[in-house]
Amino acid sequence: MQRIKVLLADRSTTIQRIVKLTLEGEPIEVIVASTGREALEKIRSEHPDVILADTRLAEIDGFQICETLRKNPDWIMMADIPVLLMTGIYDTMEGRREEIEQRLRAVGADGLIVKPFDPKELVQRIMELARQRPRLFEEEEGLLEMPVAGSVEATLE
Repeated sequence: MQRIKVLLADRSTTIQRIVKLTLEGEPIEVIVASTGREALEKIRSEHPDVILADTRLAEIDGFQICETLRKNPDWIMMADIPVLLMTGIYDTMEGRREEIEQRLRAVGADGLIVKPFDPKELVQRIMELARQRPRLFEEEEGLLEMPVAGSVEATLE
C-alpha cells in the first residue's frame, strides 16, 4: 500500500508531536511545517496528498494557504489537494464557529477539525480525503514532473 503524504502546518511543537504520534502505525507519512510560508514551500517540493493547516499560523494562515492553492493560477497543479483546517476549541466559541465555517467555504477548504481532536476522527478524515484524490504524482516512477511557476514570495505578492 502506498503511504499517504500529509503536510502538517502548525507552529505548536506539541501539536506536531501529537499528530505524529496519532498517525504512527498508519500508512501515513507526516511532513511538518511551522509557518505558512514553509508550508507553501513544502507543498511545492513534497506534493502532499492531504494538508492539515492551522487557522492561526503566523504570516500566512491555513485559510490563506487553502486560498492560494484554490485560486492562484501559479498553483493550479496543486489545487485539488484536500485541505483540512485545524482550529482551537476557543476559536469555535461565542458565535465564531459560523464565521469560521463561512471562511472555510469561501477559500474552498475540505473541512475543519477542532483541537483537541479525537485521534480516531483525525485518522478517519485524513483517509477519507486521501481516497477522494487520485495520486497525480508518481515520483518513484518519474511519470510527471511538477512545473515550477515561481517562488513562494512571487506567488504571494
